[in-house]
Amino acid sequence: MHTKTFTAIFYSVVIATLLCFISSGDGLCIEVLDFTGITITDNMGVPATEFGPGNIVKIEAAYSLSRAGIAWLRGTVIGTNWSAELPLRVRVGLKGDYKAAWAVTIPVTAT
Repeated sequence: MHTKTFTAIFYSVVIATLLCFISSGDGLCIEVLDFTGITITDNMGVPATEFGPGNIVKIEAAYSLSRAGIAWLRGTVIGTNWSAELPLRVRVGLKGDYKAAWAVTIPVTAT
């Protein structure tokens, strides 16, 4: 990671944290987020519910922040005989609606 990128991310996190404390009034800046919508598509972006071994599954999840803050997004995709952890996504934002996306490759041993 380049120094400029790291510096920008660091300052974004600091600013978002300060905004959270200022806007919350009570100093509580942690809230549990619910995904407001999850879309699962194949590699071509077509919505699907069944995928074969070795295929790529794209997952997009929508969520809302009720105030400025930092969102730590993670989850698990579970198939019949396999599961995959979604890599942690950290997002900094103001109050509003957002989306996060992941791509998971189904193991070739899946049924």
